[in-house]
Amino acid sequence: MDPREAAQYGNLPRLKELLDSGEITANWTDSDECSLLHWAAINNRLQVAELLIRHKCNVNAVGGVLRSTPLHWSARQGHVMMAALLVRNGAIVDKRDVEGFSALHCAAQSGATPVVAYLIAKGQPVDCLDEGRMTPAMWAAFKCTTADPLQILITLGADVNKSDSSYMNTPLHWATVAGNLTAMKTLIRANCDLTSVNRDNESALDIAVRKADVAAIRLLEKEARKRGLINATFLQKITERPVNNCIALNNHRSFILYLMTVVFATLIFDFAILSFWLDIYGSLSWEILKSCDQWLLFTFIVSTVSAVWCFCMLVVQVYQILLEVTTNERLNAHRYAHIQVGDNKFDIRSPYS
Repeated sequence: MDPREAAQYGNLPRLKELLDSGEITANWTDSDECSLLHWAAINNRLQVAELLIRHKCNVNAVGGVLRSTPLHWSARQGHVMMAALLVRNGAIVDKRDVEGFSALHCAAQSGATPVVAYLIAKGQPVDCLDEGRMTPAMWAAFKCTTADPLQILITLGADVNKSDSSYMNTPLHWATVAGNLTAMKTLIRANCDLTSVNRDNESALDIAVRKADVAAIRLLEKEARKRGLINATFLQKITERPVNNCIALNNHRSFILYLMTVVFATLIFDFAILSFWLDIYGSLSWEILKSCDQWLLFTFIVSTVSAVWCFCMLVVQVYQILLEVTTNERLNAHRYAHIQVGDNKFDIRSPYS
């Protein structure tokens, strides 16, 4: 097995043999000038990397067609532990390859969220620029179909309205060019500018129209109407009106009051029907109920079921309020060890209350 294969497949005994015998050094490279550390990094061979570092290899060696470092290779593959090992041992975070990409650009392009977060935590600017003055957020919007890489960049302070130097595209432009609806939604939630135009005087909506991307057009037009940038029909104003009525989202008290009102109102209704029957029949029995007005009997049953159902929901809500737990925590207490505090399955407490 040659040195490159030993590094690729994590064959420590073979590498130790080669290093100790002097057949190779820790800085051995193949025909493409890729070092052993490159191959260990791309295959996430931590023990191999540690061995090479102990033998004083160059952690910033460049190789391959793109003249990349081992850190670039590990970032592209999303190997955060390998990236951390390299950085701890002197890897330069901002070193660029032949395309002008830092390891952060590579991680953002590949959707490697943990590596993105780690590199920024180690001092890499969240809006660092490549040769085309594109930021990691632009690459994430253009390349990644999952929300996490772009969202972590935005959370850590990425400028969602920054434009590159070649096309003057913002991240929203790049997401629209790629037809990346997930990235577009993420950027819209971050309140990006819908009116920014690029070098060709095109907004993101113009690009979507040119590409005949129906889904992107609908998304951008809906947000534009919401912000008052374009006119909306009466029907659109009604159907697209935001309704923040999720239970427990600033209206839990109103929900409790609603349940109490339903229980109280249905009980009064049931009492009125029972009083009506007693006034007519003097007493109640199953035979009498079968002979009475069927519609009135049906409404009595529906009202009673509603009262019982809402009363049970009210009891559960009050019980959860007293325990200071959410519905999710109560239903999944058996799965969360940090919530279960006693032998009794009802003895639960949320550490977040």
